[in-house]
Amino acid sequence: MIDRALIANASLPYPANLLNSDEQALWWDRPDPSRYARQQAGRAVVIGLFFGAIGAFSLVKAVEGRSYFAVLFCSCFMAIGAYVASDPIRRYFQAKRITYLLTDKRAVVADERVVKSIWLRSIKSIEITQTVGGFADVLFFDRLVEGSESDALVRDGFIGIAGAETVAGEMRRLQAAAS
Repeated sequence: MIDRALIANASLPYPANLLNSDEQALWWDRPDPSRYARQQAGRAVVIGLFFGAIGAFSLVKAVEGRSYFAVLFCSCFMAIGAYVASDPIRRYFQAKRITYLLTDKRAVVADERVVKSIWLRSIKSIEITQTVGGFADVLFFDRLVEGSESDALVRDGFIGIAGAETVAGEMRRLQAAAS
């Protein structure tokens, strides 16, 4: 059975709104915001800074040439670059609105807009990433990320959680019992 110390994050309410009538909540928590932001943001900062720098350089040249259309265009380019580069900050605050839930039948990742529910019996593999600062990731589903050249599957799941090995162990136990 799951380590009872992991059953509930005391600062979170009981996630009754995420449960089906025939389920029991075994564990729920939120991700560590810093780890979630680092894991999810990746290349966005580099790409955003690159576009922002090109926009800033072009803006200086456009101002010197007194081309108002070019100034507007370069300003938009810089703003988009700044928005993309700020992805880790947005992800940090997004992590504070995410709830992870493990029931006796499903693993659930929920935020204010989307609920991703995965039946334990349909999970192909459960992986644990290396623990950093007491937090690790339990990866158990693939999500499609659209790219400019091609799409890629990215492993996802419970990102930045304490007690990841215990949660993954319980998921494996429940998965074996369901099959």
